[in-house]
Amino acid sequence: MSLRSTLAAGIGLSAVASAADPVPVAPPVPAVPPAVIAPVPMPTVGVPLIPIPPSVVLPAVPPPVVDEDAPPTIPPAKPIELPPEPETLPAPRVVEAAPVPVKTVKPVVKPVEPVVEKPEIAIAPAPRLVPDSVGKIVQTSATHPVDAFPTMLAEAKTAYGKVRDYTCHYVRQEKLAGKLVPEQTCELRVRTNPLSVSVRVMAPKDYYGRETVYLSNRGADKVKLKEAGKWTYTTLAADDPKVLADTRHTVTDTGLLAVLERVEKAVAVEKRLNNPVQVLVGDYTYAGRECTRYEVFADRAHAARYAHRHVIYVDKETKLPVRYEAYDQPKAGGPATGEPIEVQSFVGVKFNTGLGENTFER
Repeated sequence: MSLRSTLAAGIGLSAVASAADPVPVAPPVPAVPPAVIAPVPMPTVGVPLIPIPPSVVLPAVPPPVVDEDAPPTIPPAKPIELPPEPETLPAPRVVEAAPVPVKTVKPVVKPVEPVVEKPEIAIAPAPRLVPDSVGKIVQTSATHPVDAFPTMLAEAKTAYGKVRDYTCHYVRQEKLAGKLVPEQTCELRVRTNPLSVSVRVMAPKDYYGRETVYLSNRGADKVKLKEAGKWTYTTLAADDPKVLADTRHTVTDTGLLAVLERVEKAVAVEKRLNNPVQVLVGDYTYAGRECTRYEVFADRAHAARYAHRHVIYVDKETKLPVRYEAYDQPKAGGPATGEPIEVQSFVGVKFNTGLGENTFER
């Protein structure tokens, strides 16, 4: 088959030139090294092919004449363009930082005073030696005003003059026959006019239910006493030994006014005898109440002296006492502050609650 027929068949021609046409004969093709033929790009999908008319005859393309003896032609190499060399930067200069002096800072530690819950047996500057189950005492400051004590007495009496009645928990511990009796917690009810007093013991267990009632309408020297564990009351003299079996004071000498008068009398006795009296004053907190504490010293011993040292805590708001203490003269081998004679506390005082006479009827 001629080259023309082959080309025609390859491109789908339906007719070719007649057989009379001369067919050129190609010269023999010498052997050449295989050439790398780049792939023919395929037509884009979707683009229609343009048909070649059948009358078009493609001329035969003679193969290239290759001289076997000629050396292969090598195209000149394209010079490779190298990127420009970067400018030479100077080496970085290493600067060593100067050493920073390290200061050793000592922590500032402020001295912290330990918070000491002072028990009731340790009251600064004069600790007491009797435990008290109610309240705590904390000192906040101390002063020494000359007129503080008489001013306190005057204000307290004025405040008490406005009181019609009051109730509170009354905690007491007293020395009887040279020995401290157990601490008692009582219910105290007082009506100022006419004077009526009821003291009912709530603790300890051995004294529970013991009650002493005074009603001035019945007689100035008579009280009604109910012993612990009993239900009936007995009418007795106010200073009967049975009435004073657990206390050193009569029922009419019990309460807020009684402790004020006790301290006032002690100072008056010392002044009458021209004995020196020292009074120390400080701010304290007792049972959650801001108080002023007055400490009265009677250093010279004599028969009419009740106590060597009196301590009274006065509520700053009500101007009335909330606690009273009395101590003996210190003795060799004993406490430096003296042994306690009595300690009384008035806790949770409620004023003018409307106590009637039926409160004291027995």
